[in-house]
Amino acid sequence: MEAAAGCRPAVGLVGLLVRMCSENPTGRPDMARVRGAVEAVAAAVEEAARRKAAEEEEARRKAAEEAACRKAAEEEADRLRAAEAERAATAELERSLTKAERAALDLARRGTETELKLECGGSANFMVCLAAWLQTNCTVTKLDLHKNHIGAEGARALAGALEHNTSLQQLNLHNNEIGAEGARALAVSLEHNTSLQLLNLGFNVIGAEGARALAVSLEHSTSLQQLDLS
Repeated sequence: MEAAAGCRPAVGLVGLLVRMCSENPTGRPDMARVRGAVEAVAAAVEEAARRKAAEEEEARRKAAEEAACRKAAEEEADRLRAAEAERAATAELERSLTKAERAALDLARRGTETELKLECGGSANFMVCLAAWLQTNCTVTKLDLHKNHIGAEGARALAGALEHNTSLQQLNLHNNEIGAEGARALAVSLEHNTSLQLLNLGFNVIGAEGARALAVSLEHSTSLQQLDLS
């Protein structure tokens, strides 16, 4: 069908030439009319090509928009599923917390304090729950977890939260047994965090390896002003 449509201007031109020859007593067409007819056919062909190109471009644009919408919808659905899975996992962890840990988590979630000091032992499950809260919290500016024995696992959980938190300015992790592994995790987070100004990691046995990791992170941190390792 497309080939036939493309031939129509040429077929029309041949028919017009035949008609002009028959109308002229000499049997020859009027060349001025022939040129006009050829130009008209050329214009029609050009217009048809332009319309076809425009239609194809519009079809590509719509296809691209539909693909982008589908991708956005899929990404949003994935995000919601991941968020729901995270909430479910956190809820499951909370059921294993001690009474003191639940009380500390409830205190953190009240969202009315800008300075928060928690003393609850800092089990791995508690630190995961606390980190999930800290990740989106925009109220607390000073968090004191001094001597909660959070260990390297707790430090890793906090590090993940610090990469997203934008309000915390002071974090006290003095005497928490985080070791070199915990120090490395925190060092990575410092390169992404934009609000933390003071970090106390004293008495954590981070060793030379942990100290080197923190030293490298300081070169990339845009906010940290004081790092206490004493």
